[in-house]
Amino acid sequence: MDIEQLLHDLQRAVNLLYQHDYDLLVGAHKSERTCVSQIVQYCDHNQQVNIDIESHRRIDKNGSYCNKELCCLSSTKTKYIEPDIIFHIRNDISRNFIVVEVKGWWNSTKNSWEHDDKKLCGLTSTQNGTQQPFCYELGVFLMLGKKQPYYAFYQKGTQIDGKSPEKLFSERTKL
Repeated sequence: MDIEQLLHDLQRAVNLLYQHDYDLLVGAHKSERTCVSQIVQYCDHNQQVNIDIESHRRIDKNGSYCNKELCCLSSTKTKYIEPDIIFHIRNDISRNFIVVEVKGWWNSTKNSWEHDDKKLCGLTSTQNGTQQPFCYELGVFLMLGKKQPYYAFYQKGTQIDGKSPEKLFSERTKL
């Protein structure tokens, strides 16, 4: 699967959100979940990949689907995490392509921004040069700014490009 093409599709869908649904970003009823749903609707579903929202990614108590970063993110009650958007092949954890976490500029809960940063590190991490069970090739932190989107990218458990979620959080009302 061509990661660049999937990323281009995601960015095109986000641009369409800004063009056609700007009121969702600045109106009285701002909702990350609604924005995520619209983004997925604008994605190209003709590709041979599944695009799912808030898909439960099970974290096994034994650690078989877990790495250190993810185990500490899951509450002891739930044993799963829910990325906002995933590009993957269902029922094949070795075919996870892109994982996306979305935050709107209006979200003022700093812990949730930090949580998403850790989640993306964990979902893209490697150990001894080998990708962990979730095997996402690319993680994307997407901040929906007032005028434009901002992206941070993750590979192999680290942020590789863009402003950090912490930096975006501190600047969110100005962007």
